[in-house]
Amino acid sequence: MQQQQQVMLRIVKETEQRIVAMKREVESVEATDSLQKAQRAIASSHAGVNSRLGSAMSSLERIRDRQRG
Repeated sequence: MQQQQQVMLRIVKETEQRIVAMKREVESVEATDSLQKAQRAIASSHAGVNSRLGSAMSSLERIRDRQRG
């Protein structure tokens, strides 16, 4: 009987350790996901800035052309 209890306690402890490890892994995955979302948002914002900068440059060129011509 005592031996069975020890085996059960060992199994419970091992299971608890696995649960803790899995929780850590879930936290890591969630942190990675948040980081990737932030990186996508930054990339999208950067693309928008580049697009607006290109439009501004085009507008300046048109204004210069009108002033010359």
